[in-house]
Amino acid sequence: MSGPPQLALFLLQSPNFPEPYPQEMELHWNISVPNGFKVKLYFSYFDLEPSYLCEYDFIKVEAEGEVLALFCGREASDTEAVPAQQVITSPKNSLSVLFSSDFSNEERYLGFIAHYSAVDVDECSNRMDEDLLCDHFCHNYIGGYYCSCRYGYLLHSDNRTCRG
Repeated sequence: MSGPPQLALFLLQSPNFPEPYPQEMELHWNISVPNGFKVKLYFSYFDLEPSYLCEYDFIKVEAEGEVLALFCGREASDTEAVPAQQVITSPKNSLSVLFSSDFSNEERYLGFIAHYSAVDVDECSNRMDEDLLCDHFCHNYIGGYYCSCRYGYLLHSDNRTCRG
C-alpha cells in the first residue's frame, strides 16, 4: 500500500516567482482542511536571504499556537535552516504559513514554491487520544472512524465502549 489517501494538492509561492520576491513584505496563509484530516506541507524550491536565526527573510509555519518550523537561506548551503526534503504535518486540521522579507536583499533571491494537501488521519492507530479509544475493534475510514464489539457484546451509546 502507498499510505493514506490524499485530497487535491495546492500551491503556495512567493510573490513574483520565479522572479525575485519584493522587499518589505509580509504574507500570511491560513490553511485548513476538513475534520479527520491533517495538513501536509513541503517545499519543492527554496531560495531566501540567509541570516543568523532567520532574522531577515523567513518562512514560519505554526499550528495550535506552536511554531512547527522556521526556514531561511538557500538549498545549496548547509548553514541555514532550509526545508530540504522535510515534510511538515499539522497536529490537527489547520496551520498557518508566514512569509516575511526585510528591507534589504544584497543578492537576487527567487523565493519558494510549497505544496500542501489534506491527508487522512488514521484515528485507530492514534492510541494517544483517550477520546478515540474503542473497547474492542476500531475501523478507520476516510475522514473518520467507528467502533464495533466482539460477538456477544453490544456497543454502548457512547459509540466506543462495549458491554456484555
